[in-house]
Order: sequence, then structure tokens, then C-alpha cells
Amino acid sequence: MSLFAKFLVLILTLTGVAANLFSAEDYENSLREGIRLFKADLWREAERAFRDLQKDHPDSLIVLSYLGRINVMQQEWADARDWFNDIVELDNEDVEAHYYLGICYRETGKYKAFVLQSRDWRRAERHFARVIELAGPYKDVYYHFALLKKYWKDYDQAVDLAEQQLLHAPDEKSWAGVHRFYESFLFNEPKEFHAWAAGRVGDRNSLYLGESHRHRKEFLAAESLFQRLSGTTTSDMRVPLGIAQAKVKYQLGQQDSCQYYYEKALRSIRSTVDAELMFEDVKFILSDAEWLHYRDLRSVEDKQEFFIKMWLGRNPMPASQMNYRMVEHVRRVIAAEQDYYFDGVRSQVNNPDKLNYLSFPRIFELNDKYNDKGLVYIRHGEPDDRAFHVEGGAPLNETWVYYPRGQLNKKLIFHFWQDDTQAGNNWRFIPSIPQYMAESRLNMDPIFGRLYTANSLEAISIDHEMKQQSQALVQIGMDTDQHSWSKQLRSIFFPFYMATFREGPDVSRCELYFSLVKDDVLPENAPYTMQDSVSLNFAVFDMSLDPLVQVHQNVQIGHIAETAESMDFWPSQFDFTGPPGEYQVALDIRTPNDEAIGGYKFRMNVSDYAEEKIKMSGLVLAKSIRPAQQQDLFYKNGLTVIPNPGKLFDRNNPVHIYFELYNLDAGMNRREDFVVRYNVRLLEERTKGIIKKIGRIFRNPQPSISNQLERESSAPTSIEYIALDLGKNVPGIYELGVTAFVSGKGDSAARKINFELQ
Repeated sequence: MSLFAKFLVLILTLTGVAANLFSAEDYENSLREGIRLFKADLWREAERAFRDLQKDHPDSLIVLSYLGRINVMQQEWADARDWFNDIVELDNEDVEAHYYLGICYRETGKYKAFVLQSRDWRRAERHFARVIELAGPYKDVYYHFALLKKYWKDYDQAVDLAEQQLLHAPDEKSWAGVHRFYESFLFNEPKEFHAWAAGRVGDRNSLYLGESHRHRKEFLAAESLFQRLSGTTTSDMRVPLGIAQAKVKYQLGQQDSCQYYYEKALRSIRSTVDAELMFEDVKFILSDAEWLHYRDLRSVEDKQEFFIKMWLGRNPMPASQMNYRMVEHVRRVIAAEQDYYFDGVRSQVNNPDKLNYLSFPRIFELNDKYNDKGLVYIRHGEPDDRAFHVEGGAPLNETWVYYPRGQLNKKLIFHFWQDDTQAGNNWRFIPSIPQYMAESRLNMDPIFGRLYTANSLEAISIDHEMKQQSQALVQIGMDTDQHSWSKQLRSIFFPFYMATFREGPDVSRCELYFSLVKDDVLPENAPYTMQDSVSLNFAVFDMSLDPLVQVHQNVQIGHIAETAESMDFWPSQFDFTGPPGEYQVALDIRTPNDEAIGGYKFRMNVSDYAEEKIKMSGLVLAKSIRPAQQQDLFYKNGLTVIPNPGKLFDRNNPVHIYFELYNLDAGMNRREDFVVRYNVRLLEERTKGIIKKIGRIFRNPQPSISNQLERESSAPTSIEYIALDLGKNVPGIYELGVTAFVSGKGDSAARKINFELQ
């Protein structure tokens, strides 16, 4: 070979080596970029990067693996399956590929007809078995294998595999999962489960054997088993055991004990496993906002506080020692387990909403235990009305209505459907009902009457309207929950109002006045006597629901009744002091054995009296104001001020008003002159009797009444009170306006309050 030829070969060789080196460096850089995008959850961008790599490196196992995992993260099971099958063809001992293939075939099989489903699930079984053969307890393979067996309804094998996962590589998902597998076996095959569990040992087995007794209504046997387990220290037992004890106590009619054990479960949260197990119970009533907030919490303490405040915020009477919403939740779950349990496959194949008119909050997708009826029931309770159509071979159908109540105060309508594609108890939402079903729902809402009488063209339009209505109501209904009271419960509606005063520098005092009458606490045929007591509860929270004030009092019914007979009502008050700002306040009243309940919870803005200019306290409308003989509940600056919480006055008696003025330029031998103007204006006349009503047509309009008093003070605070004679005014609703101003300074303060004359 000539010298030139040798030189040419050397150049070509070096060029090829350089090209290979450049290609390798480019591959590594592109791979790092794809991994960065994957870790940032930028799935589409990562997929494009790895697909570009795969074109030039079709046999790169790491590229194929990332492509498969990207599809897994997006639940694109068929695409992921193809990538991992490519890996297995290149390396049949790739454990990760077999692991993901087991998951992919399990999930693709869920949505197929029986023969194709069985084929995919057999393949999933072979891949999971291969993982265990090659690597034993790889990741959470036993848990995913257990999930396959649950789909296959091999419930006992599912439990055994889940227990294996806990032995080898437990994590939060596996701890929560093993309890779901026990529950699935119990609810789907109760007889078989009871016989199976009776022959086994272990704390978890005993817990669910007790649950089996409870579902068989063998409450004492269940209670006994739970009691024996109460000393267990197993990390995953504390929360589910407490919840199980709460359920059996409710079924034994012991509501106080029900709450005690549920709160015990809350107090026992000491680990992320405990928190996950509590989340499994409450996730069915959370809103999207709550779920997203919970997901961001990292410490166990923060998660425990989340659950505690979640229940406090839902209690319709947070001042009470009884959390009624918590106990009602336990009741609803018991009912849902019995009537609405469904943990089977929910797919588009068995979805009656074929065109996907309905969309749902994200929290809805976490449901793995109940049909759609059950989710609605746990969130909103027993519907106020139900209707269904049973004629003409119609599919199973039902419509539920909830009339406005509570803070949500919105009418909710939900339609459910179950046809031949929906096996078992798989009731699903539908956006509308066919016209022939409208007759059975005529009394529920005007839309059904319009649909019933519509012609074919009108029916199409009304159907579209109903679908739009359902879209909105399902979104609201699945992102909210509300309390419901027993229909046998008597409600107490009692009057109250609040006034604020200056207590000290940067501190205000808030007083809440309320009253009761005899019929509130001692109605005819009451199941208690004058010697029994009512429970009064008052609480104040900051805006984060941290408790600031909690007061619990018992007052003898005889005292309330006797006082009410002598002065038309029994008045009382609670108060608290704190910096100016916004608070959450609650007040409730309970008769013995909760025969009757009344209460309120609301936000209260406490006034700031610290500014230099003149300020006026809240106005107190009083039954009477007199010099104080002693410092009792109604003592104010040397006076006894008996409030009139109902703000209802007889025209033959004066209307008493009390208030305080602050920041007057007085003291240190200085006096401040000021003027107080009282203005009474009629808002609504309430004359009774036809003659009087006719007569008022010919009467001159009721004028506003104003009184102006010149006052002086030798102190920065002036105590003001007056009795207004309104005997010549007609019965009705009035507005009282009080204005105080300092002449020549342009400094003034004013307040208004409404009252009624009769």
C-alpha cells in the first residue's frame, strides 16, 4: 500500500472515532435532559426527548424504560405495555420491565370483555410471578399482585399477598392497601370471609373478624373483640380500630362513646401510616381544595391538625362538646357500607354517561369503595325525596333531591342509572332521564313537569337543559358535604345579638345576648321535668379554628321557665375579650337527651376603639336599666342592664338603650361637650286587624322621631343610657340610629340597630 493510501486510511479511522465520540456525548446530554424533564413531571416534553433518542438508539433499555414509565404515569397502559414488551424481547430478565408489564396487563384487562380480560390478567399474573422469581420482594410487587387477585375476586389470595408485602417492603400505600383487601373480602363475600377469618390469627385478622361480627349485627361479639385489641401497638391498627369501635358504639346507641372512639383514632395519629389510614376514611367528604392542601402537608403533626380542624369546621354546633357531624359521618358510613358498597371496575364500558357530559372534582377519582349513590349519601345524607320508574322494562333508575339547607343552602338533584353493562351494585351518575320517566318525578322540580308535557322538539331542548343542570350540580355536590339532622329532632330558634365595647388598650370586649322562653325548654309532653337542666355552650375561635374561649353551662329548666313567666323571656349572655379583628363564634342550646337543639355559628368582626377620634360602642337594647345592687351577669358601670335579645318591645313600656362613648377629649380637669341624637324611623308597619289596616290608608305617614341631648363628660369615656317613650308609634319594625358628635370639631360616631314595637 502506498504512503498516500495509508495516510487516507488513518484519516478515515480517526474521523469515525471522533464521530462515535461526538455521538456518545450527544446521547448522554440528551439522556440527561430527558431525565430532567421526567423528574420535573413534564411528561409530554420528556416523551418527545426520549422518542428522539429512541430513533437513533432503538435498543437502549434505559430509553425504552423511561418511555414506558412516562406512559404509566399518565395511565396510558397500552402504550406503556408495548415499550416494556420491547425491553423483555431484548432482556427477558429485566425485572423492572416484568414489574410494569404486570401492572399494564392488569389495568388493560379491567376494561375488556370477559375472554380478553382473562387473557390480559393471566399475562399480568405471569409477569408478577416472574418478578418474584427473579428478585423476590421487588418494590411493591406483592401489593400490585394482590390488586390483580382482588380484581379477579380471589379475595383470600389478595389478602395473603398484601400481608407478604408488609413483611418485605411496607410503605404507606401497602399499609392502607392491606386494610382495603380485608374489607373487600368482607363486603363482597361476607359468609366466606367470616369462616376464613375465624380460622386465622393476627391482629388485623381479629380486627376484621370483629367487623364481620358487626356487619352480622352481632354487636357485643364485635365490641368484645375490639376491646381485646385495644392494647395493640401495631402501627397500622390504632386508627382503623378506633373507627371500628366508633361504628359499633353507634350501632349500640351510644353516640357519646361513638365520638370518643373516633376522636381516639384522631389522637392516635403518630405516623404517616396512621395519617394515611385516617385519610382513607375522610377522603369521601373532602373538597378538592382540602385535598390539595392535605397533599402539601409533610409532618405528621400537620396532618393530624388538618383532620382535627376539618371535623371542627364541619360541626354545626362547634361550641358543643358533641361533634354532631362526626357522629353523623359514622352513621352514614355504616349505611353506605350496607347499601352502596361497590369496589369493582368503573370504566367507560359500564358508564351510562357515554358522551361524558358530566365532569367531576379530582377528589372524586379517589373513590374505590362506594357506588355514586354511596358518595352522595356520605356527603349529603338521606335524600329529602327519591323517585324511580319501574314500568316498561326500564333500566334501574333513581333520582335523589336535597332541598336547600345549612350553609350550602342549594337544591341538589342527582340522577342514577344501572343497566345491563353495570354488574353488581354499580350505580352511576347520568346527566338526564328519558322523557317517559318524567311522570314519576313531577313533584320534585318544575323541569320534570315541563319535560312530561313537552313535544318531541321541546323535549330535546329540556334534555339539554337538564344535562347542563346536572353538570353544575354534580360538580357542587361532589365537592361539598352538609350535615343533616334527624327528622324527629325538635329545633329551638332563639333570638340573639352582639355588641362590642372597649376593654383596654388594643383590647375589646364582645358580649352575646340571647334569650329563651318556656316553650323552648319545656314544651307540652316534654320527656323531662323542671328539675332537669339544659346545656348551654359558647365558643370562640380564631380564623384558623384554634379555640380561644369555650364555656359549658347547665341551667335548670325550672329557673328558665319561672323567669320567662315573670318577664316574658329568660335573658342571658356570654362574653369574651381579645384584640380587634375577625373571630368565629358559636352558641348552642341542648335539652336533656338532645330532645331539642338550637344553635348558631357565624363570623364576628370585633371593633377597634383605639383610634384618637370619638368612637361609639355597640348599642344594647334593654328590657330595663337600673342602678346596680350587686355585680352580677348584667352589671355595667354601676348599672344593671337587662338585655332584650329578641329586640321586641311593648309600646306601653319604654325602650331602654345603653352604649358607651370613647376617646373624648376630657379628663385632667378638662370637660368635653358633645351632642347625642336619637332617631327612630319606621321600616315596616305591622298593624293587625282589617279595620286598622284600612284606617292606615287614610292616615298621614308615620314620621321619624328624633331626640337630641346636649351632654358633657369629665372623662375620656362616657356612659350613656336613655329610655325612649314610643307609646304613640304604630306597631312595626323600626330602625334606631344614634349619633354622637362634638360641636366645632367635626368629630362624630354613629350606630344603628333594628327593633320591633308591638
